[in-house]
Amino acid sequence: MFDLLGEVVLGASWTGQTARLQTLLKRRAAAAGSSISSGGLGYAQSRATSHLTAEAALDERMGGLPHVAELQRLVREDAMDEVSAALLEIASHVFTSSAVSRCRLVAQKEGMPNAEAQLARFLESMPNAKATAEGLTLGDFVSNFSMAEAEKAFVAVPTQTNYCALALRTVPYAHPDAAPLYLLGQAMSTCFLHKEIREKGGAYGGGSNAVPTSGTFMFSSYRDPNSTATLDKFEEAIKWAASEGSLSLRDVEEAHLRAFKNLDAPRAPSARGAGLFAAGLDDASRQLFRDRLLACTVETLREVAERHLLGNTNSAAAIVGNAAAVPVTNGLGGWQVLGPDGRPLIPA
Repeated sequence: MFDLLGEVVLGASWTGQTARLQTLLKRRAAAAGSSISSGGLGYAQSRATSHLTAEAALDERMGGLPHVAELQRLVREDAMDEVSAALLEIASHVFTSSAVSRCRLVAQKEGMPNAEAQLARFLESMPNAKATAEGLTLGDFVSNFSMAEAEKAFVAVPTQTNYCALALRTVPYAHPDAAPLYLLGQAMSTCFLHKEIREKGGAYGGGSNAVPTSGTFMFSSYRDPNSTATLDKFEEAIKWAASEGSLSLRDVEEAHLRAFKNLDAPRAPSARGAGLFAAGLDDASRQLFRDRLLACTVETLREVAERHLLGNTNSAAAIVGNAAAVPVTNGLGGWQVLGPDGRPLIPA
């Protein structure tokens, strides 16, 4: 495995492969373009959360609709020289031993010593020149990020239906309210949103979930014939959850079952240690989160809904939807109407 990685890292030719690069880029752009209709929910969620955290903003730039638009531009302009130069610059910056900050190995216990030795050999084979980067760096991007004002964006794409998302900034994983918010997301999905969005509204699906590692809370709907009406339902769900008597003890018990089903789902070997490596989640912090989940009551969920969701202005809404039936006007009610490239959509 490490021999193959070394061949890719050290032996790849980033220039002089115009025909191959053109083929790969066209395939990539075609796949990304066709994913807009089927993956609209992911793009809507990415757009909404990109206004709340630096990490989400970077993810939106590298994998959201702006990324799709950039791929389309590179193919349209046949910018193979530009791509080759960028690949060469990235490789010279990344594929150096000085750029490696941490490594994660997953192996059976008896195979770990050999894996560690091979990893060390692989790192030693990499150039040790100090990587340099010109212009905006990742550190600059993160440190310069500032959370935007509450935004509402309708991104018009060639699809016949809509994907809606409302994201709110809440609390990080270690906060005592992170676990109750995670449980609340499970309860709201089945006790309120399923009925209002799927059964009454006709969407294929919808729900809510907290993402403790990013400190966000997300509402979403999938293949939704409605759009702004669904956003109203999200707001109604918050008021419902913050009201006395909305949830029952049975609702909380069922939410516990769904939450622990997700937390205790089998993991592939490649996922072992991912939480510790990426987010610093050790066994103690995971167990504390589980204990806080188990301690949740009906009143606990009502309180966190009132404290962190009701009246939360650190939020952003996004709809990726039918370009032929945009239901809002650019500039009115705080709405932005955009094309897939993220630029304002000018009516014909």
